[in-house]
Amino acid sequence: MVLLQMNPQHTVPMLKDDDFVVWDSYAISVYLLTKYTDDDALYPIEHKKRALIDQRLHFDSGVLFVALRAAVEPAAYWGENSIRPDALMKIKIAYEFTDKFLTDKWLVGDEITLADICCVATISSLNELVPIDSDLYPNILQWLERCKEEEFYKKGNQPGLEQFSALLKSKLF
Repeated sequence: MVLLQMNPQHTVPMLKDDDFVVWDSYAISVYLLTKYTDDDALYPIEHKKRALIDQRLHFDSGVLFVALRAAVEPAAYWGENSIRPDALMKIKIAYEFTDKFLTDKWLVGDEITLADICCVATISSLNELVPIDSDLYPNILQWLERCKEEEFYKKGNQPGLEQFSALLKSKLF
């Protein structure tokens, strides 16, 4: 009951920091970065760059994650063992937009930002479902390879991705 009072949506992740409670991974990430670091490299205070980072975070939650959920949910909840055509289309659209966003080294310019850290979790999971075609989406594959070399990926993304991949192979597809 206490958890429902703190988080009426009953979602994960949720963060309780002293008397402050927040849920949603992006809200948590921004909160932690702005409260506990003096370095603004991952989430710059410069308005235009921050707006692009925020746009990519909303793209992740509104397009990338929606595509992932559409592909996984039928298998996870209803036992289907293939990806529905509408879910495949959502993944294709997500890949097309992401590839177009990657005109620079990272999602928002030449430096890693919070957008890269957050979006790589969804993109790498989608890649487990529908491998990224190097002919169609070369920018995504190059970006993903750069991410794989970074500490945030190795420590923060790889362990969960391995669990997700094992679940897919053992139970879903």
